[in-house]
Amino acid sequence: MNEERLRAYIKCSQLFYYGGVEKPSPQTRMAQYAVEYYLTARLRDSKRERAYLLSKAVLQATKTCELETKLLHGQAQQLINQTALWLDEFLNLFSDSMYYPITGPLPWRIKINRTAIDLKISGILRTAKNQTLHVLSFTPYTTRHSQVNDPVVHLKLNALKDFVKKNPNRPQAMLHMLWSRANGHVGFDHITTKSINPEYLKLIGQKIQEAERGSHFPVLPCRFACPFKTKCFPGENK
Repeated sequence: MNEERLRAYIKCSQLFYYGGVEKPSPQTRMAQYAVEYYLTARLRDSKRERAYLLSKAVLQATKTCELETKLLHGQAQQLINQTALWLDEFLNLFSDSMYYPITGPLPWRIKINRTAIDLKISGILRTAKNQTLHVLSFTPYTTRHSQVNDPVVHLKLNALKDFVKKNPNRPQAMLHMLWSRANGHVGFDHITTKSINPEYLKLIGQKIQEAERGSHFPVLPCRFACPFKTKCFPGENK
């Protein structure tokens, strides 16, 4: 199970049953690929100029997105321009003078009950100031309420917490939740390992057990805009 499918099951088990996913917008997905390509390139050649790595990252991200999304030429060009501005803004927030990457995109598999869950981390940064890990993670959500209650966020923090020695004066890891705002600017917020809630992790485990049993039912009342709504409620549009 990947993180998009896990989010779908937590949101609505019937959505999961029909094959639905909770995934980022095309703009956020493009920004994610650009960041991942940039960090990978910087790790390979730290002496390259930022402008060169930025342009290469946007180009590579475009090629990847073209394989996933069919866009008209004008739409594609707009997305390219928007991503270049987004990445430039991101690099000003996480400047090379303050942060340095220790890894680029990192697939991470954990196991809960009988289910393997594939998590995706876009990169991990460090600062010279302390040992706290700064973890980059892209989110499909745009509100803090949805982001901090995202089961994927808590599983990532829980998996990373033991890589840094516990210190009462700082968190072991800080997860930066990133997305592309409607206006094209960088959306970001963060949550730290100090916010890990054992009861919430237990609840996630219980929901995964339900998925393993094949338990699924629609949310009532359903307030979601969903492509499978007429399957759950066939008489709704009559």
